[in-house]
Amino acid sequence: MKDTSRAALLINELPKGDASLLLRNVTISDEGDYECEVHEAPNTRSGNVSLKITATPKVFVKPSLLLVDEENLLECLVEGFYPRNISLEWFKDSISLPMQEPLHFKNNSDGTFSVVNHYNYTPTSSDIGGNLTCQVTSGSQLRHMVEIPFQICKLTIDVSPRTLIKGKEEKVTCKLNGCHFSRANVSWKRNNRTFTVMQCRGTKECESETTFKISTAPQKDVDYSCEAEVDGLGKPLAERVVLNLQGKGEPSNLMLRIFVHTLLAILLGMVVYMAGQIYHNSSFTMSDIDVIHVDEKIIMTCSFSGKQWKFKAAKWRCKGNGEEWDETPAGDSTRDDVHSREYVVRDNSRRRTSRDKQGPVLLSNQKTSSAIYKPKEWDEFLTVQCQVTVVSSITGRTLTKKKEALVPVLREGE
Repeated sequence: MKDTSRAALLINELPKGDASLLLRNVTISDEGDYECEVHEAPNTRSGNVSLKITATPKVFVKPSLLLVDEENLLECLVEGFYPRNISLEWFKDSISLPMQEPLHFKNNSDGTFSVVNHYNYTPTSSDIGGNLTCQVTSGSQLRHMVEIPFQICKLTIDVSPRTLIKGKEEKVTCKLNGCHFSRANVSWKRNNRTFTVMQCRGTKECESETTFKISTAPQKDVDYSCEAEVDGLGKPLAERVVLNLQGKGEPSNLMLRIFVHTLLAILLGMVVYMAGQIYHNSSFTMSDIDVIHVDEKIIMTCSFSGKQWKFKAAKWRCKGNGEEWDETPAGDSTRDDVHSREYVVRDNSRRRTSRDKQGPVLLSNQKTSSAIYKPKEWDEFLTVQCQVTVVSSITGRTLTKKKEALVPVLREGE
């Protein structure tokens, strides 16, 4: 044999009596009988050696995570093995499972073989903690064995609370548990569009939290869901979330109700006694807008009326879904025009320009304030709050009132 890039005779070792042949990057084609012939005048000697090539199989199973009470199509893929003699068997707690299909081999271009085998299995709760494996044995004498286990779980998605109080900002949690997850993503979706995601690694439970504030009955065309994607699971798990809305309930305990009513009556009497004739009827109203579309501007107005009250100041605050309150600077109360500006908020580590807004102004009658807002494409909701401060023209007493509006933001086509 001549020296090549893959085969070389160790010339420097010949004086030491070593006539070894070095084979690099051995392939299946290198298998066979080799003859070594040595000439040392006047003698000639030769010897034969048979080279056997083996390739260790690579074993893959899917899905690696099985759900209780659901039919699972198990797949065991064995690749890149040589020679062809190999066994593949499914076991449950060291007991061979029945009705296993025969093996079908595939010839690879490099001379190795591959085989794939399937098994239908529906685990029950009693299988949790058990040992379900694909066992592969290979080699010239079937001495090399590989076992790949499956994890059997009963996954659950819990959403709490599902009943919200009208107009109150509440946190709702979606929790995934029932298994040990190498990696899991739990996300909230609105009409199949994700707006909150939590990623967990190496844990037995994963939860995602979001905040809701609903002022009106949930719209029929708005669909909320919580979805979990788990490594090793062939498909995502989804839980449709129906949120119920109730008014601010009265105390259920009779004694507590009597106490509250009595206390309110006492406080009301004190207010009437102290205020006398200086308190006059007043009203505080705010714009009622059902929805707004992205890139559409809305004018929010709040008004306060009362004969003996003077409008002192108005403050506006705004926030999108999942954001903190951002206060809109007050405009010049002596002018009727509105001053606009851009501002920047932080979203994790990146900066972006927030929704357009225009600062509030007090109108000429000093009893009405308005502000202009324009949501951006990432907003799902826009919560706007108006706070007015008025002063009694008789006693000088200051009164502060607040109102909020939760405006859903729609995109084109919604």
